[in-house]
Amino acid sequence: MNYNITGILIASGYSGRMGKLKALLPFAGMSFINGIILKMSLVCNKIVVVLGYEYEIIRNEIGLINSLSSSIIRPKLKEFIIDAEKKTQIVYNENFSKGMFSSLQKAISAAESTDWFLYHFVDQPNLPCLFYKSFVNQIDASYNWIQPSYDGKKGHPIIFDRHFTNLIVSSQKTSLKEIELPVEQKKIWSTEHINVLEDIDTEEDYKKFSGTKFDNLLTEIINFI
Repeated sequence: MNYNITGILIASGYSGRMGKLKALLPFAGMSFINGIILKMSLVCNKIVVVLGYEYEIIRNEIGLINSLSSSIIRPKLKEFIIDAEKKTQIVYNENFSKGMFSSLQKAISAAESTDWFLYHFVDQPNLPCLFYKSFVNQIDASYNWIQPSYDGKKGHPIIFDRHFTNLIVSSQKTSLKEIELPVEQKKIWSTEHINVLEDIDTEEDYKKFSGTKFDNLLTEIINFI
């Protein structure tokens, strides 16, 4: 069954532990934020990107067509990138200093009608295309929340349905973890992708992954479109 999926990409924080804007760090030849938008576009009908701190700087760097050499863009990839940019909606969270939960609420309020949300952080640029395809295949109308796990440890991103969004938008909580959902409404998916446990918060984290090659990522995307 085909579902309408809206991606939510949170890139509104201060990047305090990194000391520089994580969204704009190079990864596989493009910025964190652009690479994630591309990969989310493989499975999402629309993507809402929430910005806050240094909004203008990050906003101006979003987009790939003008930054990639035409000599390396095959027609099929170019068409995909253009479509990804059309899918992307950028919103500003004026309350970003209150934390990610306020950005999630902002994204849901700005989004159009959808069946499911794919909730993603900008500090996970290292998830492979295969993960996204496999993850959305776990969607099951019997559940309201789907979360990946590796070796028994829960990770990110998360998928939740539109019925759960009312609880989020109306909540006075400050964290998604504080919103209780019955266990029977949650599906925990055991995956072989250890990347679901890995986020890049510090310079040391970044050094572990900064060697990923650009050509590999483009080839990977081409194989899925």
